[in-house]
Amino acid sequence: MRYRYLFVLVMSILGWPAPALSATTDCPSGTPQQLHHGLDRLQAKLDRWDEAYYQRGERLVEDGVYDAAKRRQQHWRACLGQAELPDSVPAPPSPADDRILHPIVQTGLTKADSRQTMAEWLMAHQQHSLWIQPKVDGVAITLLYEHGALTEAVSRGDGVRGQNWLTQARQIPAIPERLENAPPRVVLQGELYLKRADHIQSEDGTAGARSDVIGLLARHALDASDGQRIGLFVWDWPDGPATMQARLATLTAWGLDTADYTLPVAAFDEIAKQRDVWYHAPLPFATDGIVVRQSQRPPAATWVAQPPAWAIAWKHPARQRLAQVESVEFSIGRTGRITPVAILQPVELNDRTITRVSLGSLERWRKLDIPA
Repeated sequence: MRYRYLFVLVMSILGWPAPALSATTDCPSGTPQQLHHGLDRLQAKLDRWDEAYYQRGERLVEDGVYDAAKRRQQHWRACLGQAELPDSVPAPPSPADDRILHPIVQTGLTKADSRQTMAEWLMAHQQHSLWIQPKVDGVAITLLYEHGALTEAVSRGDGVRGQNWLTQARQIPAIPERLENAPPRVVLQGELYLKRADHIQSEDGTAGARSDVIGLLARHALDASDGQRIGLFVWDWPDGPATMQARLATLTAWGLDTADYTLPVAAFDEIAKQRDVWYHAPLPFATDGIVVRQSQRPPAATWVAQPPAWAIAWKHPARQRLAQVESVEFSIGRTGRITPVAILQPVELNDRTITRVSLGSLERWRKLDIPA
């Protein structure tokens, strides 16, 4: 059977399984020319997704699709003996070139792509005190307070440098101008989100929440009414007290709601249950999963702009994934109708493993350009 360097994007909301690329350790069969052709097609998809995300703040595919495609790209490049590419494409500087250094880098997160991956991470970290938070779907920000006063607000950027958002931050009431009884220097990292009353993720989805916030923050003259629409969830205090309990207590005293959405967990069943609760319960923001963090981490001065070992994200059940097609089979019904069925490398969708998906009709199969 010849190898197919093609992918199909499918969506559970249409009744089709929506797969993610399998992380196989074997290089695909076929000629180098075929693999180069498949790699070129994959690169074209990634370029289009990157341009939309970094230039316009639009997410054309779910993160699980994008991450799977990047893993496949790196794997195929390794099979061809090509150098490894950077993990991500940094956001381009603004025309004003006002990028500034983060006082403490933003690390990003490793993403668990299955229940098994999440369970394996938990087993490796079970000796630590662990806490779970919703993964708020917004835009990341770093806030610097000196002697209690807000002096810097920096967008995530590439984790090392970001845009200067101090002017916009001063128009967002959710961001405190002052922290009472604060240490001389406080760095808070969090998410700016579009406020949504009783948002139910499983029913409402994200519906452009992130791009709406990006659009508001792109205005250098953010007005008071728009500032009222933006909320803040502080998910970390890198240079704060050593334990999560102590950090949460002080954040609460400063009027921040971090403690309301940060819960202790120990077992996988607890994590899975709370993920399901936040997926179906009304929240004031859109989410795209959960984050599990260790209470204690290395000193913030040692952090780098790469996903750390002490935290992991687990996305909500995927509505769409990118699947690699191994072959196409054809079933013939009693009326003579022919239905193509794509045989996939196993992928996880809605917490289930998917290996087959109906392509509907011969006409749709031809339109998708998937070879038999």
